[in-house]
Amino acid sequence: FSSRRRHTRYISVTGVQTCALPIFVTIEGEPGGGKTRLSREMISEARKQSVLVLRGKCNSLEGNVPFAPLREAFDSFISAAEKFPGDEKNRVFGLLREAAKDREAMVSRLSIGLEKVLDGKSYVKDSDAEASQERFNDEITEFFYNLSAKFSSLILVIDDIQWADTVTVEILQTVSKEIHTHSFMMTLMARNDAESLKRLKTLKEHFGDSLQQEIKLLPLSNQAIGEFLSSQLGGWKIHPSIVEKLAAVTNGNPFIISEYVSSLLASGALTLSDREWVLNESGLHQLALGTDVFDLVLARSKELDLATREILACASVDRKSTRLNSSHTDISRMP
Repeated sequence: FSSRRRHTRYISVTGVQTCALPIFVTIEGEPGGGKTRLSREMISEARKQSVLVLRGKCNSLEGNVPFAPLREAFDSFISAAEKFPGDEKNRVFGLLREAAKDREAMVSRLSIGLEKVLDGKSYVKDSDAEASQERFNDEITEFFYNLSAKFSSLILVIDDIQWADTVTVEILQTVSKEIHTHSFMMTLMARNDAESLKRLKTLKEHFGDSLQQEIKLLPLSNQAIGEFLSSQLGGWKIHPSIVEKLAAVTNGNPFIISEYVSSLLASGALTLSDREWVLNESGLHQLALGTDVFDLVLARSKELDLATREILACASVDRKSTRLNSSHTDISRMP
């Protein structure tokens, strides 16, 4: 996928470390279109170079929960850091404390993880709600600024930004307008359905000129599909006719292509013969998987055994309960 590789280079760690100004990017695409994969490649490269990466995801069910994606970003990072070797763990937590110096009480409100690392400093509520919110945004912006300096580079990735809560949007808006130096990149990912684009348009108006680049992930071309299939199928020869047929039924969506390939292999409709992949067209027509990513994920989950489905269901309920409980605490401490 040559076009995707160009995007990856643009939002690469090298770009963040060598750019004199912060980088703010939006990535738009349909579900399964490659947004997550693109961000994972960037994150993987970043972690190899010891760059601080914070990644959070907005949720349509949590649209009114204050700073939900930021909480997830910090709690996930801190949870991972807890497993670092002793010296590295102490170094990382020490840098977090240094970045939050003199504003520990305010920063602690972002997440339970930060509250623990910063020793649970208490926050005194301001009687002026508007002034308190402005102060909070400024303090968190300064915290991000300090993080980018202490860790040499900072990458903040927010997925499904179209569902972001109001407080998160205000914080990110302040960050984008006030951070002018240090190695910092903020990548906001969004779906491109009509409703999501409507919300994204409003968000872009909030950010104004701070956004420097808009990356729109289009359906894969036939050439890109061929490259993708080759990467999935061991590099063996793939006839152009197979590419054309899969392009026609998947609309060039990488996730849907993967689902079709998995199903074709499982059914025996796609086989390797004399170092070349051969497709049984009747097997392709019989699949009729459709092109709705949500339906495909549901169908895949139904193939799991009962015990696994029950574990996933319990994990989902526990995750929602944990977020609601933690958000209740934060809401009571809102300015």
